[in-house]
Amino acid sequence: MPYVDYKDLTQEQKKKYLFDAQMGTCSGCGVTFNFPTQMVLEHAIPKAWEDAQVSPSPDGEYSDFDHEERENHSLMCPPCNQRKHAKTWWELIKENLRKGIITLDTGFEVAVPSSSNGSTKGAGS
Repeated sequence: MPYVDYKDLTQEQKKKYLFDAQMGTCSGCGVTFNFPTQMVLEHAIPKAWEDAQVSPSPDGEYSDFDHEERENHSLMCPPCNQRKHAKTWWELIKENLRKGIITLDTGFEVAVPSSSNGSTKGAGS
């Protein structure tokens, strides 16, 4: 199979790639899904920051950043996608911890019951 640049993939191909890489698990809360169409393609560093053309690194420095790189994409469940909005992935994780949606002691332990949307409880349940 010929090499295909991630940026050249369609939205659905990116979702399928990420779904397989994440084993169907939401990157925000750990809920697992049966199909990539049930999940939302999300930017770890918000696309709203794209105008600034910079992103903070762990050491507080700023650098050029491409928001469409694979490393900036993940799949989330619709509720996590709505909670994240224009926050970074780390800000969403902190909010989910504060709200008890996930816990540190059990990993991605989901604090809400499974729903009928094809999801199951996350790892550790």
